Amino acid sequence: VAVDNTNENKPIFFTTEDKSNGELRRFEADGNDWDALHVGGRTTYLEFLDGNRFQWTTSLSAGEKSAASYYPNAEGIIYHN
Repeated sequence: VAVDNTNENKPIFFTTEDKSNGELRRFEADGNDWDALHVGGRTTYLEFLDGNRFQWTTSLSAGEKSAASYYPNAEGIIYHN
């Protein structure tokens, strides 16, 4: 798990799934501090597009397809600002 807390009122969590089509998941929390993971938020998945572009999508299957094609078996993540 990696956390981007650049905006302390709205932390963003990133996780990977260790399998051949394991998506990169982004969770944008509605809260902060200890309750950040318990008050709701939005989950999106990394999807690579043509022309070296990407987007965050709500489609898990699009995230899994992108992972299988571009970063299979990804395990672990780090955030550095």
